Amino acid sequence: MEELKGKTLTRCHGRRPTAWDIEQLEEDVAQIATEVKTSLFQGGQDHGCLAAVISEEEYRLEVMDNTYTYVEPLGQALPAYNPNITGNEDEYAIKALEAEHKVYRTDRLRYEGLTEHIKDELLKRSMRQGSRPSSAQEGDTQIFPSNVSSSTFAATQRS
Repeated sequence: MEELKGKTLTRCHGRRPTAWDIEQLEEDVAQIATEVKTSLFQGGQDHGCLAAVISEEEYRLEVMDNTYTYVEPLGQALPAYNPNITGNEDEYAIKALEAEHKVYRTDRLRYEGLTEHIKDELLKRSMRQGSRPSSAQEGDTQIFPSNVSSSTFAATQRS
């Protein structure tokens, strides 16, 4: 994604990361995720993809909704067309559903680009320190699982 090209993570110079380094890394990732506005998450027009990088509890405070539940957008295949179009709709309804699906596809692709950018930055950062996180696997897409706090997650240096 072009808009993320200049967005990098703060570097930890030649030492083991401290609690401050991990906190700074969390802030950097959250700031980058917030810039990618989306309709995939409740409050995504204001908070972008922040829901993907902080815990459910923290995001509930951001959107002021105690019942918010994180749902991984990449959990299912991206359909080529809107599955809600049955053929029984009038032309206006079909165009509206197609437009809605186009927004969803665009947001989903932007989210995928964001996850790849953050993974790349985390890998670059860890390689600069001389090691690749052992849990980094090709094809991993989730940044921070919703059931793990970002502090715990960053501390383990998973991507």
